Amino acid sequence: MESIPKIIIPAVYDHAGTVYYLILHNKLENRWELPKALGEGKEDLKDAIMSAVQHTVGLARYRVTQRLGEGNEVGLFCVEASMNAPVHINSELYDTYLWAPYDRAAEKIANGEDRRFLDQVQQAV
Repeated sequence: MESIPKIIIPAVYDHAGTVYYLILHNKLENRWELPKALGEGKEDLKDAIMSAVQHTVGLARYRVTQRLGEGNEVGLFCVEASMNAPVHINSELYDTYLWAPYDRAAEKIANGEDRRFLDQVQQAV
């Protein structure tokens, strides 16, 4: 049985000719970041990823393409979805979202760790 990381980061992207990333504006910390959710308390990894995607961005249709890294603290997952699908952000944490190409997403994300995760996903997709 695969271990479930404490934090799940579903790096959501759409490969529509150019790769676009879904980034969220955290209204509590006033910064742009990748979606993330707690993974603890879930029965299995598939449920943990599904919960993270649905809790943060509310996407009903998506495909997990790969996991980057195998740590127990943070699980980074490449998640492909369509920019045309409705996004329903968790309004307790986020006030808006943006589909952006890598350069724009990297410019917006100031958090060093999230920026590093974005770079890893960009290299993988």
